[in-house]
Amino acid sequence: MRLWVHLIWRGSNQAVLAVAGSRENANLEKLIAEWNEDIVAYAWYLYVNADPRPYNLEAIKHVDKFTSQKTGKTYMNQLEDTASITRFPLSAFLATAEGYLVEAKIRLTQKTFNRYQGELQRVAEALKGEIAGLQKKWALVDDEVTHG
Repeated sequence: MRLWVHLIWRGSNQAVLAVAGSRENANLEKLIAEWNEDIVAYAWYLYVNADPRPYNLEAIKHVDKFTSQKTGKTYMNQLEDTASITRFPLSAFLATAEGYLVEAKIRLTQKTFNRYQGELQRVAEALKGEIAGLQKKWALVDDEVTHG
């Protein structure tokens, strides 16, 4: 896993980023090989900071309203949909990354580049970020990572 993944996540979220392990790491590395690290990092930044957010860190609350046929009274129940919680945000990003990758590539290459300087600066800081005692990149030995 790349350290910038966690640094970008921490820039917008207080929750710890839960990762799904070697398969997720292999898919991230494959994406980096296809698109390059700057574009993937920027796409991850766009995903993490999207408004509205494409992921949910808390259960979604729904109101269930119905009218009794017998009494005609209206009843309302508030329900929490815990199935809507995104358990592994990086996996969710990897499953839906194409739109974010294309947008990142467009923003990095278009003539209105200055419009996105603040975003790009935060991504660049994450890419070169260092934390004492942590590697910038880690994973299982290549032959232990399952590809595919």
